[in-house]
Amino acid sequence: MLAAVSSRELSEWQAYEAEHGPVHIRPDWPAALIASTLASIHRDTKSHPEPYELGDFLLGGVPDWEQTPEQMAAIVEMTAVAERRREQQLEQLPT
Repeated sequence: MLAAVSSRELSEWQAYEAEHGPVHIRPDWPAALIASTLASIHRDTKSHPEPYELGDFLLGGVPDWEQTPEQMAAIVEMTAVAERRREQQLEQLPT
């Protein structure tokens, strides 16, 4: 598992999920990311000088939560599996 996921990537995911909550259980996350990006691009910078936050567009906002070690291990494992599958698909592409 750790061969497919670097320490840096694990740290980045941990920091991201500490701020925004677990991505794998937030089906509204992709749409909220797009909405916050578009709203920030098209905002009136005089009346709203700061860009919108992702949490402004998540259903129910960003709740306070703590991730258990078991949840963290499951996320790391899912990420490693997905990375291994992606690498296998790339190896099967014709060269």
